[in-house]
Amino acid sequence: MKLNIGIIGCGNIAKTVHLPILVKNPDINNIFLSDIDSKLMNETGEHFGIEKSKMVEDYHQLLDMVDAVFILTPPHTHYAIVMESLKQGKHVFVEKPLCLESGEARDIRKLTESTGLNVTTGYNLRFMPQLKLAKDFLKKGHIGNVVTVNGYYLAEAPYLRKNKSFYLDKSKGGGVLMDGLCHLIDASSWLMESSIIEACGFTGSYDDLPVENIADISIKFENGTIGHLQAIWAPLSEYLHTSELKSLKVIGDKGFIAPELYSGRIKEYRRGKGTNTLYPKNAQLRNPMWALNRSYIEQDAFFLENIKKRKACPEILNISVQIVEILDAIKKEGNYKKK
Repeated sequence: MKLNIGIIGCGNIAKTVHLPILVKNPDINNIFLSDIDSKLMNETGEHFGIEKSKMVEDYHQLLDMVDAVFILTPPHTHYAIVMESLKQGKHVFVEKPLCLESGEARDIRKLTESTGLNVTTGYNLRFMPQLKLAKDFLKKGHIGNVVTVNGYYLAEAPYLRKNKSFYLDKSKGGGVLMDGLCHLIDASSWLMESSIIEACGFTGSYDDLPVENIADISIKFENGTIGHLQAIWAPLSEYLHTSELKSLKVIGDKGFIAPELYSGRIKEYRRGKGTNTLYPKNAQLRNPMWALNRSYIEQDAFFLENIKKRKACPEILNISVQIVEILDAIKKEGNYKKK
């Protein structure tokens, strides 16, 4: 079974991440493009060898030609496009976050459940080899009983990015809550295999940006573990290469394990074993982007394979909905309690 795939949104994430992966996937028959910016769409299509007959400005027309869509548009557009795609019977991959409002997220889940279609949100950290290895260690009791999980996510500041169209607009999902903290919530929940029942937090700005560029929350999981997560847009570009500010650290009663985000490396301390540095199998130590690139490849393959198997992913959808609920509550009230 070969799939026809639609790309809605031809911006940076489409050109640098998903299209380079999808054009090489043997399970894909045709790729169609849609973007309201016809010049951008045509340039993207030409670069990846996609015929003009497979490009349309109106994504509604694209839905008639595909089995599934990759929604790679700004966050404020996600809800409408996801809902319309589901109504037209299409499987959906949507870049994070799922949407912006709690009510929207619950609407998407309700429609997804009624259709039996697959909705996957682009939380690629859970597909990183070092995080997968760390999770295996935790399951084996590598550091004993887990006490707490802490995460730090340093992201490129929007004024360092080429495309600034929505990052600095709160109404469009701009701000580090939706841009970075969402990743930490997903990754920590996935590692703990438990949902968050309470969260409280603060947001702020260390300069004159119209959106928050630092966000900090404390969390409590259903299994009793507590944690602390912080996301920040880098005030200095050289911070982007600081592994300590891109990491998760899980502390247990027999040691700790700290997978670094992007580098592929795991640092650990175990009682009686001391401090060690570990790497996943087949790690490419000379390529600092290896783990990040691998996560995107595995994420997209996971989505396509589940479509072929007619398999829904309620776990990913449920955490995606909860992330929106948590971030929405933090923005409005500063705290969240699971209902």
